[in-house]
Amino acid sequence: AIEAPTAEFADLALYNSALEYEHAKEYQRAVESYKDLLDNYPKSEHYLNVLNNLAFDYRELHDFVNAAVMYEKLADLQPDVEKAQAALYNVSVSYVQAEEWERAIRVNIKFVEKYPKSEDASILLFNNANYYLKSNDIESANKIYEDFTEKFPDSPRVVEAFFLRGEYFRKNNRIEEAKTEFEKAIARSDEFKKRGFDASDYYAGEALYWLTELKYQQFREIEFRLPPTAMSSNKAKKKALLLDIVNSYTRVAGYGTVRLYEATYKIGLAYKEFAETWARQDIQETDKNRRIVAQKEINQTSAELYERSVEAFKNGVKVLTRLAEEFRQFANPDTIASVSDKLVFEDTTLVAAERWVDKCKMKISETLYDMAEINFESINQLLGAPPPPGVKKLEELVYRHQLIVKVVKPLLGEIVTAHTRNIRDGQALVLDNQWIELSKRKIITTNNIAPNEFWKLGNEALFGYRDLVPTYEDLIEKGDEAAFDVADQMINFLEFGKSYAVAGANGYKNTIERARTLKVDNPEVLETEENLMRAIYEYGNLANTLSTEANAKSRRYEKLFQETERIDYEDALFALEENYGYLTDDTQEILNFGYQISEELQIQNRWTHEITLTLMHMNPEEFAEKLGMEIVSKRMPSNSQWMVSTEDNSGWIQVDFVDSLWRNAIKSAPGINFAGSGAEIIWLQLEKERPNKLYFRKNFEFEGIPVSGIFQIKVEKSYNLFVNGKDIAQFKFNSSQETNEQVYNVDEFLRSGKNVLAIEVFNTENTPGGLEAVLEVRYLPESNKIQENHKQFNEEELKSYNDVKANEE
Repeated sequence: AIEAPTAEFADLALYNSALEYEHAKEYQRAVESYKDLLDNYPKSEHYLNVLNNLAFDYRELHDFVNAAVMYEKLADLQPDVEKAQAALYNVSVSYVQAEEWERAIRVNIKFVEKYPKSEDASILLFNNANYYLKSNDIESANKIYEDFTEKFPDSPRVVEAFFLRGEYFRKNNRIEEAKTEFEKAIARSDEFKKRGFDASDYYAGEALYWLTELKYQQFREIEFRLPPTAMSSNKAKKKALLLDIVNSYTRVAGYGTVRLYEATYKIGLAYKEFAETWARQDIQETDKNRRIVAQKEINQTSAELYERSVEAFKNGVKVLTRLAEEFRQFANPDTIASVSDKLVFEDTTLVAAERWVDKCKMKISETLYDMAEINFESINQLLGAPPPPGVKKLEELVYRHQLIVKVVKPLLGEIVTAHTRNIRDGQALVLDNQWIELSKRKIITTNNIAPNEFWKLGNEALFGYRDLVPTYEDLIEKGDEAAFDVADQMINFLEFGKSYAVAGANGYKNTIERARTLKVDNPEVLETEENLMRAIYEYGNLANTLSTEANAKSRRYEKLFQETERIDYEDALFALEENYGYLTDDTQEILNFGYQISEELQIQNRWTHEITLTLMHMNPEEFAEKLGMEIVSKRMPSNSQWMVSTEDNSGWIQVDFVDSLWRNAIKSAPGINFAGSGAEIIWLQLEKERPNKLYFRKNFEFEGIPVSGIFQIKVEKSYNLFVNGKDIAQFKFNSSQETNEQVYNVDEFLRSGKNVLAIEVFNTENTPGGLEAVLEVRYLPESNKIQENHKQFNEEELKSYNDVKANEE
């Protein structure tokens, strides 16, 4: 065409080039070829086809205005009436797609004037009303609608007319006018339905949908705010609107249009909105405890309202899933069809129903989560509520314990049950979303709230006991009878502490078991295992430290009583011995409980190891058997390896005393009292006299955890016994005693490493004198790791106690 523009077939060459460009989907280059043909060969036989094809190419390029221009030229030049009519109709469609409303109106009028008998004439004329509305020419639109309703009162397009007017008012924020038009559309549709006419369900459904949406916006804006009269009025108003909205959305779904899915979803949404509004309502100013009770009642009602929402969403999933399946079976995909060369609008009535099903499912999870969390604020308020004024520490612990057991735990149970339900419903509906994952975490953290509080109470009880001890000692010194009441309080603190600790341990255990049942595996579960074992270890460690202090104090009072025979000291001795017994038992009981839980639940972490080591240290015989370790015995009979001196050297009873200047004891006779022990009767024979008082030392060493230490001794008169610098016993024989043979359990004074047995022996009547004794130590040999851990345990025992105390303060 370029090289031979005057050739007979030059126009055909351009036409063919455009067709080839179209086949290659190079629509812009096809347009250029067609335009060249129109400009240079106006009399070409292909002219009309060029106009039609050029319009098509412009549409492919989404240039709807130029497409309309080409179609209009074609309509004006086309001698075939049917094809000219189709082309003019396509002009209208293209201008509408270009949102050129005034041009669309002009073409529609032109079409009606040129083809008044066409079935499309009334449709295009009616559509002009909508285009006038879009151009904000309400008067022209109303004129068309009024003329149409008068001329065709029984036409279903009357319903459409009312809807389109309402839609115009809605988009222009003329809400009351919009409501009026929507109501007219619904009323006219209902009237047609009663008369058996076409009720235009689509537009009636759209009118009802948007009318309900407007009500829903009004519904959402209603809040329950004080004063009480306004709140009561708003509650009644919102409740009435809720019922109206639910009924209206149900009717929208009943039309069976595209809005069915969304309307079903929004029924659940309306219930959820009402529940949320109820939950955030105002509460009248009152004292903190009354406010907590009021909030709790509000939350319980809110949870019931959330339940309605969940059921609505579940019903939506059930109904919409079934309808979506039917829809997939019978519906055709969206298309742009071309019939007799006449364009049709894209069918937008088909939607992805699955989207609304998924939204309903998501809302089930979200609503169940919200329902679970509704009581969470009440929990925080309850735990932060002050105890009744004037109560003492012991009474405060009892009050807080009752609060947790009778009020907080039931609420926590409701929260955990709701989160559990969210997970199980999610499994049933094959859901996996953020709300279910959050519920998995919340089950753990919520279930741990009560155990956390119990452990706080348990430690506070031990601190309460600790703080009472100085008060008790002061009362003892003063001889005040109030000491008896304080002694009872100390026991109460210890009893409460143990019961709270056991409750806390059982609570954590319950959390772990629940998580495993629900197959919840997240960091919160591992953290719970860590917290459980750490709490048990730290409580046992603190109780053990206090036990050691109680034992030391009881011995001090024993000595004071022996020195003074003052009855108050004897009372203190008995009271602190009782405390020592309680604390020792509590330590072993709570640590054993932790060990059993770790075995049962197969928990292995740093703290389970510490608990095992501590129990091995406290009760090695039992744990040696559990761990398959062998206990070793070491016997040290009196013999010439024992050291003896006549001098009362300073520090001679201590382990680090150097006895290199002392002498070896002398065997004075074979042993006769401890058969099979190898013990000899020993003494120190001097050249001129037999001394009346001697000092004996026996150094011994073992590496391990002491299991038992039994010391048997017989002297003729009296002695003082020491182990590792500790005053163990004083003995003085008199004629009323049957024997001067004594047995002592010294295992609590033994330690891994170097030890010393020290005895001060008296022989006042110049008798030959003699000491026969045997010490048998049984111990559990330690591996390097066990030894290292227990060395660290011994060094950090006091530090750990101080850290706990500092945290509490």
